[in-house]
Amino acid sequence: MLRLGIDVGRQRIDCVVMDEEMRMFYVNTRPVTEHSLSGMEEMLEEMKLQGICLSNIQQVIISASSEYEEGLRESEDVHVCAIRIGSSRDSIPPFYEATDTLRETLQLTCVELSGGHHVDGNPMQALMTDEWNEKMAHAVLPVHAAFAVTSAFSPVNSEQEQIVAQWIRKRFGEERTITLSYEFGSIGLMERENAAILNAALSSVTPSLFQNVKQTLRQYGIHAGIFLSQNDGFLMAYERAISYPIRTLRSRIANSLRGASLLADREECIVVIAENKKLYIGMVEEGVPKLRWSKKDIAGMYMHVHIPEVVTIDNRIHGTPDEVLERVYQATQRFQPPYEPLPIVFVGNECNEIAGCFHDPWAEVIQPEYFSYASAIGACMAPIGGWVERMYWLSEGVSKTQVIEKTVAEAVKEAILAGAEPGSITIQSVKASPLAYVSSQALRIQVRAFGNFA
Repeated sequence: MLRLGIDVGRQRIDCVVMDEEMRMFYVNTRPVTEHSLSGMEEMLEEMKLQGICLSNIQQVIISASSEYEEGLRESEDVHVCAIRIGSSRDSIPPFYEATDTLRETLQLTCVELSGGHHVDGNPMQALMTDEWNEKMAHAVLPVHAAFAVTSAFSPVNSEQEQIVAQWIRKRFGEERTITLSYEFGSIGLMERENAAILNAALSSVTPSLFQNVKQTLRQYGIHAGIFLSQNDGFLMAYERAISYPIRTLRSRIANSLRGASLLADREECIVVIAENKKLYIGMVEEGVPKLRWSKKDIAGMYMHVHIPEVVTIDNRIHGTPDEVLERVYQATQRFQPPYEPLPIVFVGNECNEIAGCFHDPWAEVIQPEYFSYASAIGACMAPIGGWVERMYWLSEGVSKTQVIEKTVAEAVKEAILAGAEPGSITIQSVKASPLAYVSSQALRIQVRAFGNFA
């Protein structure tokens, strides 16, 4: 059984064909021309000429974070209706900190509804259908508008967001794209709202970006499932990615981190990625990229999205080669544990020069074979993953153990929806912590599960 990994960058597209044991059957690259997936047919033809039986490809994995971003920039008709449910009026507007480029790209209609919940999940105020009908009667929305719904403390109680979603479908049709903010987990309204709006915008352009991929694959006898890489280093089925494209926006870096670990055969390592005149330094723990919550890395906004924790160095800004090497060394030291230094793995199509000059007096320095294709290989060999973050208010009859078990079950369900075989699912991590500045009855639970292809 073979896997086809396709890594789409701004300047090139890489392809690898591997089996489950990481044996390489094909590897190649093409420059990006008029469309970032335009080189795929040429490489499929090459595979046939090399005797690869394309019908044996069972999974196609695409890492296309830059494809999403380019698609959003090039689209001239992206419209999102942002619905905010809460008690405050005339507060900071949605997308307040977005970049000028994104503001110019995205047409945003903002609607405020009375409602929301307290931190304990009890309603501040009930939703009113009369207010909804009045606001929608005055809203000017195109037939293709997507919706992003955000309510105060919805991760604790998502009922009002789900009610509004029902109203949207009833008024505008079942086919409308709807993103509910509670699915992104943060207790902070703006972080969730920003993520929900951007996700809704991306969801409206996703189908057109990949409309020719399935057709092209079928022409070459590839009837495989299509998966997209997530920004946490795991995969999800294309059908699921259409609903949650924001989870792919830093996937190429996550894939490179995982690919470097696999190529170097080191489950614990520090990775230096060199490409597009930039260096990204990150860490792999137990074979999985080390993550953090996004700060202002995505479109200039605070957003509750998991992305790899990396230090970025721009070669065009940071001076002489010696100065760049010193910055890389200092960045790697940030991730090194106090004892037993981790190996440092160099990957990326521009890593040759810096890897040859870099020295660390204590750590092993590795530049593995196929270093240029680390992102495609990392995507190709990643498992299916599901992640859930929920907030609970512990009360009489509701214990910590009960809500953890409930969240674990939801994470398993997410992994299955992402395309994992139910019997193969493993829980990677469970984190339960009280919310800061809130009564100890408030609990945040984060669960990540992963499994093999179904």
